[in-house]
Amino acid sequence: MNPIQIFILSLALALNSLITYIVAGYILKGERLIIKFRFAGIILLSQALLIGTGLWLGSRISVLALESNYYIAFGILLIMGLKIIFDSIRTRPEEKSFDVTIVRNVVMLSIAEGITPLIVSITAGLTTEKNISSWFILVIMQLIAVFTGLILGAKYEARSLRLRTGPIGGLIILAASLKLLIDLVGFSY
Repeated sequence: MNPIQIFILSLALALNSLITYIVAGYILKGERLIIKFRFAGIILLSQALLIGTGLWLGSRISVLALESNYYIAFGILLIMGLKIIFDSIRTRPEEKSFDVTIVRNVVMLSIAEGITPLIVSITAGLTTEKNISSWFILVIMQLIAVFTGLILGAKYEARSLRLRTGPIGGLIILAASLKLLIDLVGFSY
């Protein structure tokens, strides 16, 4: 994958997580700034660590399975794209709300939100040799999503909960898997 494809995947991951951060922004609306920064810091640290772990795992797996890297990446992206679409359609934003002023809850949320980036970053590690730049792109997009969600949730309150970006992120990931399939088949016009 090239940096543009990594950017598109990171955009999809950010869109997938955005509603969670909007809900957190809505909940943290009246809280002190230090609590909001603590929330953002825990989320971003967790995301950065899990994305880095995924890239590292992908690069380690790619050494073992040289012939099948793209097949593995295709399967992972296909499954994750479908999972994101179905989860975001079935789950209402109100179901994702809980007390994010408690550090333990924020840590659990950050791990839960980091599983999808972990798995998708494994595909990036499988298909690219530039893990540092991929990590940087993925983490920056998560940073943008966290702060955008916190701002939108606080500013637009309950109206912002109608924003459903998860299916868009899932469709982008499905498109990435389709692009990998086209590359595998060698289709050209």
